[in-house]
Amino acid sequence: MSESPAIRRDLWVATIDHTSGRLYCWNGVAAEALDPPAPEGALLLPTVTAGQLAEWKSEFSRRAAATVGTYGRRQLKLWTEGTLPAFGLVPRVRAEWNTFLRRRVGDILVQWFQSHDLPIPDDLIVSSAPLSAKQLEQEETRALREAVLACVRLMSHRELMELKVPASALLKFSAALGQQRERTCAAGSYRVERTAADPPAVGEATG
Repeated sequence: MSESPAIRRDLWVATIDHTSGRLYCWNGVAAEALDPPAPEGALLLPTVTAGQLAEWKSEFSRRAAATVGTYGRRQLKLWTEGTLPAFGLVPRVRAEWNTFLRRRVGDILVQWFQSHDLPIPDDLIVSSAPLSAKQLEQEETRALREAVLACVRLMSHRELMELKVPASALLKFSAALGQQRERTCAAGSYRVERTAADPPAVGEATG
């Protein structure tokens, strides 16, 4: 799995902060936040608009929808419509969105520096190792399990009676329950044997 780009924090904020109303200029070393209006001659950094971000989300959602199941597509739809934060996406898709967004922001910044004949900062884009496929699967499984458990807690008796559980999951549950019973029985047997082996109390008949 290839590494995903990460953007230097000050430039990342300058490009992605479209809600605060602040402006960001390049002072030759770093991105500097300003309250409007900007001073004359300020090198204003590009900040994405809400419309641009919505277009990116729609584009990404169309691509990602082909790689997920019904639950994932439903989450993508809610996220694209703005009713679900990115954290609500399944972990693998969320990681892919973060990579997609960073690359778009990186492209915008590179083009901006080039269009102003300015040197691109050496640390504009750095590499960060993403989660491995196994780690992503584990995180996705954990998130899905938590979502299922949350749904089960809200179910009525009738809905619970209609709930379908895969046979493989029932076998795992049965095996885990059997192991728990064995441990309980073993602990009880140990207590009985320990009691029988204990010396008689003072004044107790020995037979």
